[in-house]
Amino acid sequence: MKSLGSIRRDFAPWNDPNAKPYIQFDKVTKKFGDFTAVN
Repeated sequence: MKSLGSIRRDFAPWNDPNAKPYIQFDKVTKKFGDFTAVN
């Protein structure tokens, strides 16, 4: 098996209040007919 090198096992970005999200969703809406589930 190939070595993956140095792996960080204590990865916990939510413990850092200054950490930025890897993925961010803006202006997302989900509707079911006339009902807005996410706005």
